[in-house]
Amino acid sequence: MRLQSALLFLLAAAAALAQSATYLPTSPNASPRVSLLRKEVLAGKPVAEEQFWKSVRKSGAPLIEAIPGDEHFSLVTFLWHGNADTRNVVIFDGVAGFDAKDRMLRLAGTDVWFKTYKVRNDAQFAYNLSPNDPLTSLNDIKGDDAIRDRLAMF
Repeated sequence: MRLQSALLFLLAAAAALAQSATYLPTSPNASPRVSLLRKEVLAGKPVAEEQFWKSVRKSGAPLIEAIPGDEHFSLVTFLWHGNADTRNVVIFDGVAGFDAKDRMLRLAGTDVWFKTYKVRNDAQFAYNLSPNDPLTSLNDIKGDDAIRDRLAMF
C-alpha cells in the first residue's frame, strides 16, 4: 500500500511538472549576476562592466543561473552588448514568441542589455535577438513581401 501511495505521488508530481509553464518572465532583479553588476556600477566600480563582459565571453551567453531550492527551473538571462546607437533589443521566438513585445532592458550606466526568464531545465528552443528593432508587430504587417522583409531583420 505504501508503494502504491508513493508511486501515485510521484506520478502526480511528474504530471504537474509536465503541465507547468516552460518559461516565465521574471523581475529585472532576478539574475544574481546582473544584480551584482548593477550594484557595482552604482558603487562606481570603474571596471565592473568590463569584468562582466570578460566573464560572459568565458562562460557564454545566455547566462544560466540556478534557483536555490528549485531543481526544475533555472534563471536564463539573455544579453546584448550594445553601444551608444542601441535604441532597443527584442527577443524573438523561443521564450518570447514571435512578436516585438519582449524587449530587453538596458542596465543604466552600461552597454548591457538583458532580459531574464525562469525556464524549465528540460526546455530546448531557438531564439533571435533583434537590436534597434522597428517594434512592428507581425500581426500588423500586410503582404508576403513585407512579412519576408520583417523576418529578415532577425
